Amino acid sequence: MSKAKLHLTILMALVMIISFACTAFAKDNVKIIDGNKAHKGKKAPRFIITTMNNEEFKLYDYLGKKAIIMSFWATYCEPCLEELPYLQKFYEKHSDCVEIIAITIDPKRQRKLIENNVKEMGLKFTIAHDYKNKLRKKIYQSKHIPLMIVINKEGKIVLIQNGTGHPDKLIAELDELLGDDLNCKPDEPAEDEDESEDDD
Repeated sequence: MSKAKLHLTILMALVMIISFACTAFAKDNVKIIDGNKAHKGKKAPRFIITTMNNEEFKLYDYLGKKAIIMSFWATYCEPCLEELPYLQKFYEKHSDCVEIIAITIDPKRQRKLIENNVKEMGLKFTIAHDYKNKLRKKIYQSKHIPLMIVINKEGKIVLIQNGTGHPDKLIAELDELLGDDLNCKPDEPAEDEDESEDDD
């Protein structure tokens, strides 16, 4: 075998390995743990999703610690793009108490466009890409975006909102909905009182 053919064979093998690895990653992008259907007032079904920063977001890591807001969106959805900046403002106000994950359902090839949208909107919360649309269809059984799910600190679903609401009222509505879950900041330490006595 000539060197040129050998190099070509090695190159093709590498391409196949990389392609297989990417496919394997895509299959594992979303792992549905218990497969239950979501219902308001019930415990949120557990899942793990690999974020766009290649980190695992596990829903129940936050149980007892933070409330969670999930927003399903897409770059072609105007109401979604109107809503996300309000979620960012809410996150800036309550990031100690609330974790937000925005899950786009755009096609896989749109990753760069998603990244550009996230940057332009200044979103600092977690972004994930469910390009197979598993969570929205299998767990939340919704055909709509935006789709917002609010889960309280105990892991119970307190809101499933299909379609857009009133973005300008979103912060006030979430404040009221989550109530005491937003009072999670640790108390400020009391100033030490000077209890020393003069030994004259």
